[in-house]
Amino acid sequence: MRYSRGGEMLIPGEPADPIQIIDCRDMVAWMMSLVEMRTNGIYNAVSPVGLFTMNDLVEGCRRTLPRADTRITFVPEEFLAKHWTKDELDVPPWAPMKGEEPGFSLTSGERARQTGLAIRPIHESVRDTYEWFRTLPAERQANLRAGIKPDREAYALQKWHEAG
Repeated sequence: MRYSRGGEMLIPGEPADPIQIIDCRDMVAWMMSLVEMRTNGIYNAVSPVGLFTMNDLVEGCRRTLPRADTRITFVPEEFLAKHWTKDELDVPPWAPMKGEEPGFSLTSGERARQTGLAIRPIHESVRDTYEWFRTLPAERQANLRAGIKPDREAYALQKWHEAG
């Protein structure tokens, strides 16, 4: 949703940082197939390691969202760690590759894929999430529950440019 606001947008980490996402529709379809097959077990329902990166997410936004004036600025996690609190570094789907939970986005979901979990292209999830979000009341759209708070984004971008 942030991408559609335009302006300079902070993206944490590096373009090649791995992310793992799953569209809820993919998860529901897979879970229903498990029920129908009477299959149970413990699974990691995530996209394959390396399938998506932060840059793929950005490109999915560029490709599908109506905002030509959004400018992307990737800011390394080491820099953000100096200017943000631990809670502010919690920016799903990105996860730091260093620190207390390194490699959080490197979880194998192979067992789930072997039982039929399929992952749709990231741009489809971006597009459909955006279309759903637009159906929400304006008040709810204005008060995002996740993501980087605008004042913290502006602060980090200012510090990043000052460090130049």
